[in-house]
Amino acid sequence: MLESEQTRHAHSFARYSDLSESAFVVFGTGAGVGQSVVRGLAVNDVRVVCVDLSQEAAEQAASLAGSDIAIRADLREPDAVRTVLHRATREVGPLRGVVDVVGMLRPGTIADTDDATWRWHFDVVFEHARRLAREAAHLLGHGGCLTYVASAAGMAGVRNNAAYAAAKAAQISLIRSAAAEFGPAGVRVNGVAPGMIANQRMLEFLADVDGLTKASAVIPMGRLVEPDEVADAVLYLSSAAASIVTGQVLVLDGGVQHMALPGSLTHVRSPRRAEADVPRLGQGGSFSRLTGWAATPGGIPDPGSHRSGFHAHDPAAVHRNRGSTRDDRRPRAARCCGWWRRGRRAGAGSRACRVSCVG
Repeated sequence: MLESEQTRHAHSFARYSDLSESAFVVFGTGAGVGQSVVRGLAVNDVRVVCVDLSQEAAEQAASLAGSDIAIRADLREPDAVRTVLHRATREVGPLRGVVDVVGMLRPGTIADTDDATWRWHFDVVFEHARRLAREAAHLLGHGGCLTYVASAAGMAGVRNNAAYAAAKAAQISLIRSAAAEFGPAGVRVNGVAPGMIANQRMLEFLADVDGLTKASAVIPMGRLVEPDEVADAVLYLSSAAASIVTGQVLVLDGGVQHMALPGSLTHVRSPRRAEADVPRLGQGGSFSRLTGWAATPGGIPDPGSHRSGFHAHDPAAVHRNRGSTRDDRRPRAARCCGWWRRGRRAGAGSRACRVSCVG
């Protein structure tokens, strides 16, 4: 077994008394996160039905939960989800929850990915998830929960995995829509979106390209996500501790989503400060004095710079954020057309200056 260079320790799963003696179905129990979810549920005395494309893998996962209910199913088949859920209900009684961990990918650029590969991703990642939501609407009662293991790739653009990311983005949209529809019946729908997971397959891939250290270096927390940590998030969302939580996707990526990576976006707080940073944007990058946004050659603005900085057409915000002189408290656009002074005298507050003044 390949071990990561991360600090590993015996993981103690969170315990939720309300989960005890309840019944769950877990789809995708073959390895990694799926097996961790099964173990976490078993620690909470949950009766677990394990489902996987491989009968052997399903049985192995069931043994971790002290269960003899292992079902082989190819979820690409239209009736597979319905058949599994009805069999599970006969075996263990009414279901408290369903967890969907199914997900596979075939890397490829947009230019090189053919239609069949796009269809394959949506069949494997999204279509079964859609069917699962439909069946859960009929089987889960008040207090029930449906939890998907999505992916951080579905929340941001990624290179060489567009088909997978698009399918996961569709799954995330499904989570939010299902939550809105199922809420009145007392059924919650949530998801977790891990970043890079330290499972066997990922660690072997990173070892082949000597990439574990490099990958960890761009993650603020300095390491990959452990499968047991994903399982703990699933346990929380499945428990009464999250009784008011629905339609949410909990991102588990060590902080990557909220940082500007080198060569992408530069965070700025004021025009004057940002002008000094313009060389760091690279050739073709841009900075707007009017709004305080910075962008790379791709022309994508950084919303964070606007939110946590200020809007140049808001004199109060400019005053709070900048300058020691009267002139510094006004944006360049204000100095050329005089709207700032007129607005203050008239008590009108902020208003846009003429387009000709911008630049």
